[in-house]
Amino acid sequence: MAIWDRLKTTFGGGGGNRMNGLKTIFDHERISFNADEVNRIKDSFRIYSGIYDEVAYVNSYGEIMKRPYVTLNMMNEVARHMGSILYNEQCEISFKEGSIDEDFITHILEHNNFNKNFAQYIQVMLATGGLAVKPYYDAATGEIEFSWILADTFIPLHSNSNAIAEAVVTSSSQVTEGRKTIYYTLLEFHEWHEGGIYAISNELYRSEYDDEIGERVPLEVLYDGLAEVTVYQNFSRPNFAYLKPYGFNNISPQSPLGLGICDNAKNTLEQINNAYDQYYWEIRQGKRRVIVSDHFMRTRIDPEGRPVHYFDGETDVYLALPAGIDNMQYKDITSDIRSQQYIESINKFISTLEMQVGLSAGTFTFDGKSMKTATEVVSEDSATYRTRNSHLANVEQFIQELIISTCELARETYGTTGAPLYTGNIPKKEDVIVDFDDGVFLSKDSELKFWVTAVQAKIAPLQEAIMRVHNISEDEAAEWLAKIKQEQLVDDPYLLDKLAESSLLGDYKE
Repeated sequence: MAIWDRLKTTFGGGGGNRMNGLKTIFDHERISFNADEVNRIKDSFRIYSGIYDEVAYVNSYGEIMKRPYVTLNMMNEVARHMGSILYNEQCEISFKEGSIDEDFITHILEHNNFNKNFAQYIQVMLATGGLAVKPYYDAATGEIEFSWILADTFIPLHSNSNAIAEAVVTSSSQVTEGRKTIYYTLLEFHEWHEGGIYAISNELYRSEYDDEIGERVPLEVLYDGLAEVTVYQNFSRPNFAYLKPYGFNNISPQSPLGLGICDNAKNTLEQINNAYDQYYWEIRQGKRRVIVSDHFMRTRIDPEGRPVHYFDGETDVYLALPAGIDNMQYKDITSDIRSQQYIESINKFISTLEMQVGLSAGTFTFDGKSMKTATEVVSEDSATYRTRNSHLANVEQFIQELIISTCELARETYGTTGAPLYTGNIPKKEDVIVDFDDGVFLSKDSELKFWVTAVQAKIAPLQEAIMRVHNISEDEAAEWLAKIKQEQLVDDPYLLDKLAESSLLGDYKE
């Protein structure tokens, strides 16, 4: 029996209890993973998205009211700030000479707009703990495309302490059938088999409910032409690259998945949000308030026979007293807003958050002061700089593995001409060079200031600074440096005297 037929027979019976369907993905017989890890990631997505329940309170009538919960969403701010100093569109990927067909891989990276997309996706990776990218061949375009896989749709099947070797990727879609909304879930399994065979198998499930996977149905129902099993025999690594933030998963030590940079600081995030929400409500309730005798209240009878007072329905502090009590008829009880106390409290909580996520003190403030610039981050021996360097090791390995997987897929994929898409060398990790230096600069001004400081401190050569700031080649930078020296020579009387001597004695050299 052929390899493909044997694998198809193996996978054809998969899917767990097909008669009753699957309630969750963890009911699948090929998936044995801790559901708590996935729930933790989903909770991080909830916080990152700023999704919270409404706040319930009792108003002046004793009615239960609800209002939106107002948050600062510091998880988003931390991820955005750290992501901006880790990677941006100016980062450069290069290769050791002869290790790869540079034109081929450069075209793929540019076609997929890798630098721009990765600079955005790295932020959600930091917030939620993981990101995977899978190269695949799109027959419609004839190109290798990148599929960006978020942490909540990537579940390991087999892993060791170093890497995730097998995984299942989930994708969901909705289709209207008649008057019903039908929910489809595609499970894409990446698995290794005897003899170094790498198989990608697909299963499609259908449900009438959005909270369950449902029953398995043929792929053709939704994905015409999608193969049930695809086999590769010459892969050295999985057909995906997985990236997680630096650090050990102390919440679930046996899990290969990463932790979001705020996962150990969720209590602090809640404290910040609670303080900010209370501050908002203090401002909301800081409008003028009075206590009045009840004969100031007008009352009308609604259609159901209930007396209705002319109160502000949202207020929970407006009171009416019976006339004659202490002769109180009207008293202004408007209180001052405790702005300073709330600002100090929020800043205290933010300082705790900075410590927990590895950012330098003062990176964030609630009183409107600016964050530390990228130049300050790289020029100081700061906590942020050390944290950045720790994350970059993972980022570099991720890019190296993605490029290797892309080349191996292209070598095993045949295009419209009947020939492999790629016939060049498969690089090693050390052949892929990622230059992050430009990635920490948010503007040309900050980049210029950094290199001026480095040259003045004699920790970087002037020619290198010219290359980086002006984005020119080494030869062009050498020409610029020679011209700069020539201009300095013209302006320096001492050097002019030495030049005059050399014209007479012939022994002066620049």
